[in-house]
Amino acid sequence: MNRLPKNPLPFDLQGCYLAGGAILSTVTKKEISDYDIYPKSKKDMIDIFYRLEEEGCFIVNFSDRAVTWKSNSVTNENNERAIIQVMSFDEFTSPSMIFEYFDFSVCMGAFDVDTKEYHFHQDFWPSVSSRTLYFNPNTRFPLNSAIRVGKYTSKGYYLPKTESIKMSLAVINNGMPNSWEELESAIGGSYGRSIKINSDGKEFSYENALELLDMIVLDYQYEQTDYSDITVGMLEHFFGKNKLKVFKLTKQKMWAGTSYDAYYAVNQNGEILDQISAKQMEAYEKMGTEFEEIDDDTVLYGYKTLRDKGDGTYQNIIHSKKLTYQPGMVSTEHNHPYIYLHPKPIPKKQSYKVAKFSFHARDIRNISYNEYQVEYVKFEEILS
Repeated sequence: MNRLPKNPLPFDLQGCYLAGGAILSTVTKKEISDYDIYPKSKKDMIDIFYRLEEEGCFIVNFSDRAVTWKSNSVTNENNERAIIQVMSFDEFTSPSMIFEYFDFSVCMGAFDVDTKEYHFHQDFWPSVSSRTLYFNPNTRFPLNSAIRVGKYTSKGYYLPKTESIKMSLAVINNGMPNSWEELESAIGGSYGRSIKINSDGKEFSYENALELLDMIVLDYQYEQTDYSDITVGMLEHFFGKNKLKVFKLTKQKMWAGTSYDAYYAVNQNGEILDQISAKQMEAYEKMGTEFEEIDDDTVLYGYKTLRDKGDGTYQNIIHSKKLTYQPGMVSTEHNHPYIYLHPKPIPKKQSYKVAKFSFHARDIRNISYNEYQVEYVKFEEILS
């Protein structure tokens, strides 16, 4: 135990366990092929996503079980970039909870990145020392386990006949899939890897499934082009289980010369987020995101930095033509018909104030990466 590395992870992550094959590789002094991360809470999961993004990782696969990332900086001996799979289907509060999902006891090891402690199932070390596969019949995807046996036997592990029978009984107990999608999920396994069966329009049946399985290639490849447009902000919204509010700014509503429609995400606080590209819209749809398009009467919010005039009114500090604002007042600038607002409260000098404004969606005339141009605004309040 004392000879194990103090931290087998290549990244500084918090609030999670590293578990599974990476721990087996660590204790057997083998190169780690991928890192399976089990967040302790949903908040920890989102924090891990942001941390991986900071480390230059990008998303290569998204499923109902895991979000898979590839590193731009960490590589193995073959110069292959590291794969990091963050499990998203639950909150993992203890190693024993993680082990319940595993199919073989040789995988039942975990490293707590917060305490820097290793945890092992009671059958882990006997399995490793004897190179024997002991099957967990409670695993959720026994069909995938039957496929994974080949991976371990090719590395010199032995599957006793009794364990093989257990696995067969578990597959029977789990029941026959009722659709091509269920079969893909069963084969994809715990990580929800993208397995696509080309049914060629055939109706799902036991006989047709057997026929097509003879032709399927189970290589579990990650397609970067499918998911590289998913951002952490999109993941944060998706796992918040809220409908995505979308604001459509049509070219007819914008200033002359604009030749495109643009979509923007709106958070639950009525603040406009980043523009959504066509590829991101496709990625949202792949994730199964529900959309809610807001109408022209929807009230949205933005922010300005103002100078306190000392008489209950405030003045903008950037443009040469000064406008005076008073809480509760609706303002516009007819000679230069828009007012700049920022999507988030912005840093201020000590002598300035940050003010919150509201406006209707119909009054937006342009949105750039860090500001809105709005025709009519209402001064709501001073935030600081």
